[in-house]
Amino acid sequence: MLTKDMRELLKLEPENDNRIRDRRTKIRKRVRDGLYDFTYLNQYAKETDVRQIFDHKYEVPNQVKGVEHSDTEESKAAISSQMNVPGQFVPVRHMIQFAYRGMRANGMDADEFVNKILEPSIQKGEAKHKDVDRGQVECDLTLKTLEVHYDKGEMDPIEKWERGLGLSSDDIRTLHKRVSEHPEVEETLGRDIGELINKYLVDDPDD
Repeated sequence: MLTKDMRELLKLEPENDNRIRDRRTKIRKRVRDGLYDFTYLNQYAKETDVRQIFDHKYEVPNQVKGVEHSDTEESKAAISSQMNVPGQFVPVRHMIQFAYRGMRANGMDADEFVNKILEPSIQKGEAKHKDVDRGQVECDLTLKTLEVHYDKGEMDPIEKWERGLGLSSDDIRTLHKRVSEHPEVEETLGRDIGELINKYLVDDPDD
């Protein structure tokens, strides 16, 4: 899905450079198009293709081995050839995480993701795996607990803003200062600071 250059670019912090911004836009389009390829794979790939793509005997690509993980020991174990775990365990898990982040970022709540995406996907996948009709498969997933415990003392003001958490007066001053100093903002007086924050501090860096 990505070229070696694209992988390297993604590791960099976003820059206010038109050339870099254009390259990141191309990456997003390439990935967006790539997502639809799963539709073709799921509908038309033969069972032998599917099985072999996920066969643990195949070497895990170097670009996957090199990815940093927050749970390093688990990741090392998952891609170890001595463990009875498919080498594709790590990228598949990241694929689901990536999809979850994208859908959540665009307004889908966690229960919807489970009920509208995970549950029917597992149901249909099991039906294909067992070569039966979907109606013959019963699947019930429940998201019993999903809680986030924030340490607001360690968070940057813009992160608090994005997560809808309470801002201190210092946080507000910091965000106002950042907006005022943004090269594309000529004046803040009389303008909606919230809109400016969203446009220049939240949306703009990743454009």
